[in-house]
Amino acid sequence: MLEPARTESGTIYDIGYQNYDGVRLGRRYAIWSLFVHGLGAVFAKGRGFRAGLIPFVLAAAVVVPAAFQALATAYTNGVFELLTYSNYFLTISTVFAFFCAARAPELMSTDQRTRTLVLYLARALHREDYVLAKVMALVTTVLFLTLTPLLILFAGHVFSSTDLWAGFRAEADQLLPILASSVAMALVMGTVSTAIASLTPRRSLAAAAVLGYFMVSRVVVEILGTSVGATWVRWLQLLDPFVALGGFSDWVFGNVLSQFLDPEVSGWRFAGACVTYVLVGGAVLITRYRKAGA
Repeated sequence: MLEPARTESGTIYDIGYQNYDGVRLGRRYAIWSLFVHGLGAVFAKGRGFRAGLIPFVLAAAVVVPAAFQALATAYTNGVFELLTYSNYFLTISTVFAFFCAARAPELMSTDQRTRTLVLYLARALHREDYVLAKVMALVTTVLFLTLTPLLILFAGHVFSSTDLWAGFRAEADQLLPILASSVAMALVMGTVSTAIASLTPRRSLAAAAVLGYFMVSRVVVEILGTSVGATWVRWLQLLDPFVALGGFSDWVFGNVLSQFLDPEVSGWRFAGACVTYVLVGGAVLITRYRKAGA
């Protein structure tokens, strides 16, 4: 006896999925959201006490020396001054290097390791938007860490005067160089650090690469400086980003006879080196992420 043919059957259940009818905030909001998220990642937001301790300790190491110098300046009427506007960055450059080495991988390597980059790029964000938001998160943080100590030094000079308004007017012409040197420091350190960290998904390797670059470049410049003529030395020194930043800082603060500047060296050379670091770092990032997540 023939069995009846079987027919496939199914049931459709309505589990409540609906189309999104709300406001689509678009590309700008996506960039802003990723930028804010990046700021949180720099300070290890949501990662527990131990993870958050490192950035805050390094940030304190950047700011605390300026506080002590400001107190010394105020109490000695400017007689005792080891840290100045122009030499502050170079004096604690190692701390800045450690900070960027510790935080840049959190921004760039984590998304590669967890393969979440493709999710970011699935909607409104472009690859250039992703790079911009990540870089600006670190740049903004470094800018805060560079402006804060210099403004503390500025306050120390102001309070060293018995007439605060007169003290402010005497120091007011330093505000623009403070801003210029801080912005240069933030852009160079932030762009170079994120560019290096973007090359590997391993955070430990990225941190070692960032720190190694800043440390090794200084050693290489010193070695090369002993084997070439004075003319070439002035150019080879710019291979160390801290030399470029130190020279730019001396230039904007008017320290003509300083560690880096002499009558034969133009400050524009250091400014051009800083711009070159930013452009090269940006080019590395754009090239790196053109194929990422594809």
